Amino acid sequence: MKRLVSVFAIASVASAALAQSFTIISPRDGQKLREVVEMTFPKGVGDIEPGSFIGISLNGKFLEAVVPDVDQQRGVLSYKLDTKAMRLPDGEHTLGAALYRKTPNGTMITERSEVRITLANYDIPVPAEGILLRYNWKPATQNYYAISFLQDVSMMTGAQNRMGGRAARQPIFEEKARYLIAVDDVKSGGTGVVRIQLVPYKGENKDYLYITRPGATGPAVINKWEFGSLVRLISNRGHEQYADVPDYHGFFGVNQRKMDKMLMINIPMPLLPEQPQKVGDRWTGRIVISEGEIPEIQATGRAAIEIPAQATLESIEWEQGRRTAKIRLVTERAADRGGVPTVQVGTRDFRNDNRLSISEVLWFDIDRGEMVKRILTVEGDRRIEPATTSQGAGAGGAQGGPSAAGATASGGGGGTTGQAGVDRGLQRGGPQGPGGQGGPTFGGANAPGQRGGQGGGQQGGDAALFVRERLVITITLDN
Repeated sequence: MKRLVSVFAIASVASAALAQSFTIISPRDGQKLREVVEMTFPKGVGDIEPGSFIGISLNGKFLEAVVPDVDQQRGVLSYKLDTKAMRLPDGEHTLGAALYRKTPNGTMITERSEVRITLANYDIPVPAEGILLRYNWKPATQNYYAISFLQDVSMMTGAQNRMGGRAARQPIFEEKARYLIAVDDVKSGGTGVVRIQLVPYKGENKDYLYITRPGATGPAVINKWEFGSLVRLISNRGHEQYADVPDYHGFFGVNQRKMDKMLMINIPMPLLPEQPQKVGDRWTGRIVISEGEIPEIQATGRAAIEIPAQATLESIEWEQGRRTAKIRLVTERAADRGGVPTVQVGTRDFRNDNRLSISEVLWFDIDRGEMVKRILTVEGDRRIEPATTSQGAGAGGAQGGPSAAGATASGGGGGTTGQAGVDRGLQRGGPQGPGGQGGPTFGGANAPGQRGGQGGGQQGGDAALFVRERLVITITLDN
């Protein structure tokens, strides 16, 4: 009996050890995958002690080192591999995981596990004539979107820029909100009556947003009864045909004063190409951005403007489990500043003294005719001359940066009269430069322009300061 018990005990220990051996639980061998892939491992072996980690590889090539999250409910370690963000190609692959642990001889691989998988992010057939993209407006349709605003700034001296340096980004503004796109009616020709308004955060007991009102110095709680609506007539290509902010109707009728205090969100719909497109096709498209406050919108019936841009259908791919067309649009404007030469060397981070670019990446559901994801980026570069510049002519004032969320940014001040150059037979400083222009309005805190630099005699070196301000608006389907 004792022998039987001890055999039983040995078998139990062996079974427990076998169950806790390091292995990839998921994905399963032979599984077809796309987008974000969850990898899970046994929780016992995998309680990674300090200094240990798991190395992820594809076809034997190391991808990254990770410390998985502990999922107590399922009793596993979990890590999410974003196959699209890593640009992993479609097809059959060997997905590997190696457990690195501390040993007396240093951190070493103690166990490995592999599975065969098939990636299929782009396995969507495209007709030879291309795909015609159109909004499919349907009455009573409601889609919710999460939206985030991120504004950052990066700076670099002219000398660092000449050496091919890269400026580090410093975030200065970040907020998140949520809004609704509702189709209230559909007119002839496929034109939708589309209502857009802010909604509370997703989840129970949420009836507010914590965001910055236009003109405010910081975020505050905005309750849902303070959210106003913007109504548009939008064609099935995305053209705004008419826009209006309906008056607020309280218990005693119309209350325009109340409406002026309501908070609305003005995010136009992206414009789709006129003709069917195939992957790789290019055309002259348009980036649609917001314009106007409540009184202007009510007076003009317009809440958006279209900016010409170079458009490309980059791919047909899966996004959030939907078949989507990925379209990229880019427009850029650069200008010399009063005789000061622009920076044109390709290895430099700042390639122009005065540049404004707007880009948009759109993922559009080709089956349902709906926007799935959109990233709008506004980026402005400017060159600020030091108190005594190395240039002969007075430099213009700095251009105002894009505003994070509301009032137009103020322009930079004018440059002052240049000072004389050092005693090297060089020319004296030029006259006062003009003030810079304010940046475009996108709704939030101001990003004021900087004071213009002084003119001065040409000298060796480049003490100018390059500044890049960037605003990124990310919109994601959040039903």
